[in-house]
Amino acid sequence: MDLYEITIPKDNAWEIMNKLGDIGIMHFINLNKEEQVFNLTYAPFIKRCEETEKRISFIEQECKRHHVEMEKPKSVEEFLKNINNIQNKMKKAGDLFFESIEEDIKEKEKFVQDQTSKSKEIHDSFTLLFEYKTVLMKAERILQFNARGLINEEGSALGSLNGEGRPDAPLMRDSAGISVGHIAGTINKDEEYRFKKLIFRATRGNALTYFDDFDQPIKDYYGNGQQKSVYVVIFQDGSSVREKIIKICDSFLGERFDIPTGGIQDKISEINHKINDTQNVIGATHEEIRNYLMKINKMENTSTSVIQLYKWFIVKEKALYENLNKLKMGSRLLVGLFWCPTSQTKYVSDEIQRIKQDRNISGPQMWKREGHGITPPTYVKTNEFTVVFQQIVDTYGVPDYKEVNPAMFTIVSFPFLFGVMYGDMFHGFMLLLVGSFLTLFNSKLKDTALGGICMARYILLLMGFFAFFC
Repeated sequence: MDLYEITIPKDNAWEIMNKLGDIGIMHFINLNKEEQVFNLTYAPFIKRCEETEKRISFIEQECKRHHVEMEKPKSVEEFLKNINNIQNKMKKAGDLFFESIEEDIKEKEKFVQDQTSKSKEIHDSFTLLFEYKTVLMKAERILQFNARGLINEEGSALGSLNGEGRPDAPLMRDSAGISVGHIAGTINKDEEYRFKKLIFRATRGNALTYFDDFDQPIKDYYGNGQQKSVYVVIFQDGSSVREKIIKICDSFLGERFDIPTGGIQDKISEINHKINDTQNVIGATHEEIRNYLMKINKMENTSTSVIQLYKWFIVKEKALYENLNKLKMGSRLLVGLFWCPTSQTKYVSDEIQRIKQDRNISGPQMWKREGHGITPPTYVKTNEFTVVFQQIVDTYGVPDYKEVNPAMFTIVSFPFLFGVMYGDMFHGFMLLLVGSFLTLFNSKLKDTALGGICMARYILLLMGFFAFFC
């Protein structure tokens, strides 16, 4: 590894760093370690990139919720080709292209947020109607009214629902001259005991509390389920007692509903009609959001998602500005230091000359630094065969500069020790077949869903070989 100093004209900093990033073998040293991050020149651009990443993440979550596929670019080359097509279509210069994407993502996020907010409100309304309907149906089973509005003597449903007392015991033996009130609503299942205890204390035992669970958990807009129960509180009516009970009911995470003194079935029919209308609106809203998400992900002549292209571009843009922040800022120039593999020095020098010729500019300029005394970073060349073994070694630690790389020994030792440990000829042979299949048909499989596992084809092949023969 050799250390080089480079100077970049300030006016062409973005464009030059973008081209240097395409080279892919230059490791810049951070010369601004002592500076506060937010005081660096390109910190605002990095912050904007992070905010745009959050917006893209929100859109990705909504795409996942609405089952909209977002195909990623299959390679860096495909990404660069497609992003260049979008840039040419927008007719924007490279350093202004980020602003266009940022504005585009803001508009898309705002529309999705507005539609999602409306959809959430409609869903909450549907949930409220469903809970109201369930409360009416279960309260009807609990409350038995006679012609004068008092509780019927046949209270078997009350005892059986709560599991307390005799099922055939009447609720009140002598209800003449007593005004009986009732309050119903919903609470979380795990709050039943505390709710009942508070009602008992507030009314000094002069109220009956009954619970009946919902048949299934109530799900919110995001699909999170919560088991709830219907409660019915029956008490000797009075303004002070009612106010106490209402305060207790409203203090719990649930809803309190009015139960009509008559015509419960008519009310249920009315709610069913509203529920059907709400379901139709929810379906239409979800379809509209899904169609919009599919539209903003489509791009001509490719199946790659536009949002994924934007996401990759933002990651690239953020890395570009982070490297620019590693350079010392002058009045007209940016000065930096970078490491370069000795074998790639001529290639880097030729690329820099090409940058100057293509843009007819005097910079960047680079020259070698001697006698610096700085320990170089570790640079390990890998290929398709050694990359997986190198990743295994890097998991435990990266070797120092000019230190022996254990990955070369791991190529043999790791599969061999796996074979000794595995010790199963049949399963070893199956693993050998899988590794052989992935190796022989890699060119056809790498662009499919098995593309990720194809990267490990050689290690699977060796692991199967040693597991079969050891």
